[in-house]
Amino acid sequence: MKVTTRSGDKGTTYLYAGRQVAKTHPLIELLGLSDELQALIGILKTQLTKKSQQKFLTKLQKQLYLVMAEISGANKVIENELKLWVNDIEAQEHRLLETVRINNKFIVPGENLAEAYCHLVRTKTRALERFLCRVAKSKGAFSKFIPYFNRLSDYFFILGRALI
Repeated sequence: MKVTTRSGDKGTTYLYAGRQVAKTHPLIELLGLSDELQALIGILKTQLTKKSQQKFLTKLQKQLYLVMAEISGANKVIENELKLWVNDIEAQEHRLLETVRINNKFIVPGENLAEAYCHLVRTKTRALERFLCRVAKSKGAFSKFIPYFNRLSDYFFILGRALI
């Protein structure tokens, strides 16, 4: 497989559906933010010691690929499936909250590497969510993913607290 194609050398790229767009197009920015989040989740996963948490992060990474596929014009994520994803994240949150106390105070990340990465992943998730909201408002598309990313950032906050 050839990696270098030079097709993007003039500042354009192709979405999955074959549509050529500028690399500054909002969908490309949204895909880039998703890709960054994907990579950061992978880094976080290497810092976790519990296999169940690692497995859940792998599941989230696979879901994120499906979101990216829809953004790029491939298959759509079915609304019912998306609701199951959100419910699954909430269930994970509830499990963590059984053992974690959340104070109403500002958090200073850096208690340990895993916890610090959790907060980095959380803030990247929030950045993606904010940009997604702008795209949804201007293009009228992809708003169905907003609750997913909202829950995801909550999950990473709670996981970060659990890792202290």
